Amino acid sequence: MRLITKTEFMTAPNNLVIYMSGLCNLKCNYCYARGAVFKKAIEKKVLLGAVSNFLKSSAKNKRNAGKKITFLGGEPFLHFDLIKAVLIFIRKEKKNDLPVHIFTNGLLINEEISRFINWFDVNLVISVNEREIAGGLYNARSGIKRVLKYIDIQKTSVSIVIEKESVNRLFEDILNLYKLGFRHIAWSPDITKVWNDKEILALKRQMLKLRRHYFQLIKKGLQIYEIANTYEIIDKILNRPFNKSCMSAVLCPDGNFIPCDKLIGSDSKGIEKYTFKRMSGGKKKTLFFKEALKYGARVKELMCPVGAFAFKKYVSKNKTLEIKKAVRMHIRLSAAIEKNYASLFKRALKYPAFREIHRQVLAL
Repeated sequence: MRLITKTEFMTAPNNLVIYMSGLCNLKCNYCYARGAVFKKAIEKKVLLGAVSNFLKSSAKNKRNAGKKITFLGGEPFLHFDLIKAVLIFIRKEKKNDLPVHIFTNGLLINEEISRFINWFDVNLVISVNEREIAGGLYNARSGIKRVLKYIDIQKTSVSIVIEKESVNRLFEDILNLYKLGFRHIAWSPDITKVWNDKEILALKRQMLKLRRHYFQLIKKGLQIYEIANTYEIIDKILNRPFNKSCMSAVLCPDGNFIPCDKLIGSDSKGIEKYTFKRMSGGKKKTLFFKEALKYGARVKELMCPVGAFAFKKYVSKNKTLEIKKAVRMHIRLSAAIEKNYASLFKRALKYPAFREIHRQVLAL
C-alpha cells in the first residue's frame, strides 16, 4: 500500500466523504447528486485502501480536530455489505474513537441495519424534505411510520432540505419533528436554486419563530434539541481557529477524489477536469478553488459558496453572469442564517441545558 508523504500529512483532510455510488431509490428535485454518472458501487479494495490512508494520515496530523468519515450516495444502504465491511475495518483500527456518519433517506433501514447501526456506534442522519413531512411520512400526528420503526429517534439526527417555494413551512416542520421525538435536528436551504431577497426575508422570519420557540423550551425546563449543523458558528463565537481551506476529501465511486462534493452531479467531462489521485489534492484542487474565487466564491465558515459555484457551473451549466449571481445570493443567504444563529447561540450558551446537548461540539 502506498506510503503517505510528509506533505500529505500536513495537508491531510479531517473529513473523508465517501460516495458509494450514484444510485438511489428516490429522485429528489433538490438533490445535487441526482444526475451522478456513477452507476457502479465503489470496489471494496479501493474503499478499504482509501479509508486506511485516511486513518494513517489523520493519526499523525494533530492539527486536524473533529476527524470523521461520512458516507453518502445516492443511497448508501443500497450497498450495505460494503458499508458493513469498511465499518468492521474502521472499528478494528480505531475502535469507537472515530465518528462515522451515514446520510440516508431511511427507507431501507430494517432490523439488520438497525442492529448494525447500534453495534458500530454509527451517527445516523436521515435526510428528508418538507414535502415528506407535510405529506405525513414524518408528521407527529400521523404516528410512527415503518421508516422510523427501527431507529432510536432521540439519537438519530434528521436533516431537512428547505426548498425556497416552501420556506414558510420551516418552523412548522421543525416543530413536527421535535414533537415526534427527534432531538438532533439540522436544516439547510436548497442550493440548486437561486434565492431572492423576498425568500431570504421569509427565511429570516421563520428563523425568528424558531429562536423564540427554542428559548421557550429552555425557560420552561423542557428538553431541547441539538441544532446539529452549526458548529462553525459556535467556533467563531468561541474564537476558535478556522481552517481557511477545505478540509474534506471527497472520494468518488471510481476511487478518485474531487475537490467539492457538488461536482458529483456533473457529467464525466466536468468531473474529470478536477479529478485527482491523492487524498490531499494537488494542482487540480488548487486550480478548482482559484476558479471558484473568480466567481466570488471562497471557503466560508457556514454554507460554503464554493458548492453553489460548482453546482451552477458544472451541473446546471449556467453562464458566467448567472453563476456570479447565484454565488452572490448564496452568500447573502448564508449571512442571514449566520447572523440569526449567532444571536441565538450567544444567548443560549449561558444555559446549562444548551451546553449539555451541544457538549460534543463544545469539546472539540
